[in-house]
Amino acid sequence: MNGKLIKRLFIGLLIVFAVIFVLRFIYDLYYYSTRFYGITSSYYDYGYGYSDRSFSFSSNNFATAKQKIAGDGGLEVNYDQKYEMVANIKAKSCNFDNDVAAVRKSISNLNGVVQMEQTVGLENDHNRSLWLSVGIPPSKFDSLVEELKTVGALTSFSVNKTDKTAEFQSYLAQREALEKSVESYKEIKAQGGTIMDLMVIEEKIIKTENELLQMGVTLGFYDEKQSMCTVDFTLSEYTDQKSGGIEFYMIAESASDALGWSLLAYLAMILFGLGTGFAALGGAFIISRFAKYNKKAEIDKTDKTDKTDKTDKN
Repeated sequence: MNGKLIKRLFIGLLIVFAVIFVLRFIYDLYYYSTRFYGITSSYYDYGYGYSDRSFSFSSNNFATAKQKIAGDGGLEVNYDQKYEMVANIKAKSCNFDNDVAAVRKSISNLNGVVQMEQTVGLENDHNRSLWLSVGIPPSKFDSLVEELKTVGALTSFSVNKTDKTAEFQSYLAQREALEKSVESYKEIKAQGGTIMDLMVIEEKIIKTENELLQMGVTLGFYDEKQSMCTVDFTLSEYTDQKSGGIEFYMIAESASDALGWSLLAYLAMILFGLGTGFAALGGAFIISRFAKYNKKAEIDKTDKTDKTDKTDKN
């Protein structure tokens, strides 16, 4: 009898595990099959961490805009604005290779410069993603933006313009201060002194000249001849095939994921059941012991009362 009971319990537990596994397998297979196949929307936002990733890159692209503004007394003042213009464009593509070629052609035709590029994903999995940071002359910025907006299915677009004139003027002031420092150190050095004093002054001159050189590089980004704006473009791949295409790797991955998940869920259920059972047994034991204790106390109390009554009668 005990053997049959154990056998039935084992079969019951096996059936429960099989049901959990099958349900999870169906769910995972549906997920894998629809992750790559659009159903109702024009694109499907599959669950890869980098598909909609926001990239960050400091391109140091600055442009110059010359204009006249009204000054005091009605006089016109020449104003050379330094600014940073950045466009951020994101799109999805079901014809990835052709769209990438179109993007590169637009950049080349408009004399753009690819300053940073990153490609991720696998072609067979339809999960490729391309990100480009492009430097473009200000006069051709709008043209490139409009052309890239027509590539694939546009999902996000923004343009930000930031005035950098005050920052540029600050760098000019710093360069002037460094130049004056170098001249001062050289005048002090020309007055002579001990070898140690001259060495200290020479070190200061070298350090200041290095800072001046770095400042020249920074100001070079603001040079009107090198004026550029920035276009950050992200293209993510998807497929517009209808759902229902199930491949072997989808079945294998679904079975693997379902098995792992089912084992963990099943183990958690068993532990929960054992914990609940032990808690119930413990509670029943405590209640029974408490009931026995109360019953014994009542018997002792009754015996004591009877003995007292007999004593009173005597």
